[in-house]
Amino acid sequence: SDLSIRATPMSAIAYQVVLWSCASIAMTTAAPMRAGVVSTAVPRRAVLRSGALAAGCCTLVAVDPASATFTSDVRGAEAALASAALTDDASAALDRLLELAQDYSGMPSTALRTEVMTSIRARRAQLQGGVWDGALEEKYLRIQRSVDPWRVTELNSPAQGATLLFGPVYVGLLAAQQLVPKLFTAAYSGAVLVVFGPLLFQILFG
Repeated sequence: SDLSIRATPMSAIAYQVVLWSCASIAMTTAAPMRAGVVSTAVPRRAVLRSGALAAGCCTLVAVDPASATFTSDVRGAEAALASAALTDDASAALDRLLELAQDYSGMPSTALRTEVMTSIRARRAQLQGGVWDGALEEKYLRIQRSVDPWRVTELNSPAQGATLLFGPVYVGLLAAQQLVPKLFTAAYSGAVLVVFGPLLFQILFG
């Protein structure tokens, strides 16, 4: 065949499914003719099902593997930041991550967003007190506003902790209300601090 397709593994599979779907439609159409029946009526459901599958897979074939290239570029910038020992090197790596984030208006997946923010925060903690200065902090905040404006990655852990603590602490408050009502107000204040304190601290000072 003169048809040439440059395909990723996923698009190669999709291309095979397209061929199978086309063959299925052809066989469905030709079946009445082999039986000697001259009719244009073919099982519409089978044709529609095969056609829909083929159309969906054609989309996979046509898609340029840009997301894979983007992910590779992001991880290259992450590696540059991880190896940065000087302020200028860290600044260049953050500039690259910011450029990629702004080009894509964020990140293409939750997993990549989490990976990027986790790696930046880890390196930020390592470099603080020396290489990490106010300019790098500003670039970090700009990346955060682009990639994770609601700070989901950062606040996920303390939020989960608050969720896990809420049940036992609530039961403890009910017990305090029944057994030592005079101490309920103090117990309530302590419970709020235990459950929501870490989350509030992260929001204000994280």
